[in-house]
Amino acid sequence: MSCYSARIILVGALLVGVIASGAVYPAYAAKRKAVDAANDPDQSRFDDPSLGRYMLRSSVLIGLELKRGWGSDGWGRTDFAKAFHLSSDDDFLNNEDAQEGAFSTLLAFQEVALAPLIQRYAGRTFVSSAGVSIKITEAGLVGAAQRAGSAAVIAYFQTYEGRDTRGLADAMPSRFQQVERRLAGFQNIPYTDLNGTKKPSAKGDKK
Repeated sequence: MSCYSARIILVGALLVGVIASGAVYPAYAAKRKAVDAANDPDQSRFDDPSLGRYMLRSSVLIGLELKRGWGSDGWGRTDFAKAFHLSSDDDFLNNEDAQEGAFSTLLAFQEVALAPLIQRYAGRTFVSSAGVSIKITEAGLVGAAQRAGSAAVIAYFQTYEGRDTRGLADAMPSRFQQVERRLAGFQNIPYTDLNGTKKPSAKGDKK
């Protein structure tokens, strides 16, 4: 196991962990090709299980090009699968280094993919489709992307632009509802980025 250097603190949430440095494989934060299935904001027609200690969705792994397609045997011969000798979901679940590498790769990508949303929306408050008041924070955005995928989070904000969505639940894709639940659940949780820099929960916070 490589040494640990980055930490995301999500107390009381599903995601609590220490991320292995040097495990990003490769630097997808710089460039990533779109995968249509993983970008679809409503994944209800796919078998999209959450895998491993960080509960990464198959769609997220596909979107990062770590996994090639749907199903337990959908790993194919990606560079990531070859590097960690993966041919099935069970192989991934039994390989701690592969799980650390996948999560580090996700965080590296999110540092870039979510930056425009953080800059534009962090600190804003809106009322969700469930009638819950939500303050948009970096931890909330990262938590939402971990659950639903960065593409779904970006698509959510392209659609609603941080405005109130009260009363829109029936017309909202399931992935967008997941985004809102994560924004709500993680809004008060501190976040530490890949460089080990502790960040406030929202733009303008002093803590």
